[in-house]
Amino acid sequence: LASLFSFFILAAFIMGGVGGTALAAGSAGTSLSNQAVGSHDNPGGGSSTTLSNPVALAIAAAAGIGVTPDDLVASGSVAPTPGILRRFLVTNLGNQDDSFRVTALTITAPATVSGVFFDLNGDSVLDAADPPVTVGATASPPLPPGGSLGVLVSYSATGLPSGTQVVLGMSAETLQPGSANGLASDVGTLRDQVGGGALFSDPANPGQPPLKTVNGAGH
Repeated sequence: LASLFSFFILAAFIMGGVGGTALAAGSAGTSLSNQAVGSHDNPGGGSSTTLSNPVALAIAAAAGIGVTPDDLVASGSVAPTPGILRRFLVTNLGNQDDSFRVTALTITAPATVSGVFFDLNGDSVLDAADPPVTVGATASPPLPPGGSLGVLVSYSATGLPSGTQVVLGMSAETLQPGSANGLASDVGTLRDQVGGGALFSDPANPGQPPLKTVNGAGH
């Protein structure tokens, strides 16, 4: 007896329910069906095929969110002035439309945050149409799976000496209820160096350490 069976197993899964880089598999609510097939040779010759009962699976809603960048070293140089504008990018890693809110925003003292805004047109510039964000309260527009929205942060580095590193941290959380894994959250980090001087980071991936150093210099 020779048999051949095929099976589908689907898991709607997010890498790290509290953030990550993988999109959930399939769209929420999609129904998949499968039927196993078995074939065998008959003793008197010929062959027969047997079908199993069909099995249907519905993809559950799964939440996921990613906040970038994740700087480990300084990725930019800034002057010791007010009005410095930096941008986080929040991506919906779930399998359904979802909104998010900024749940926390931190900055190393004595630097101070002066405003937070949604970058609705994605130009990384603070425009009159970019709405202000109240940390812990303002909901973003819904994002489709894989969709992203920038969050602009304005801060002041007035009076900081050259060489000071300013670290911005931002946390965001999904808002759509009913996901199989609950709400998802993630944290991003931006690092700036006040004043001039070399930035020792990976040229292909700013904010990450250089792959190697020669006599203390990044390459």
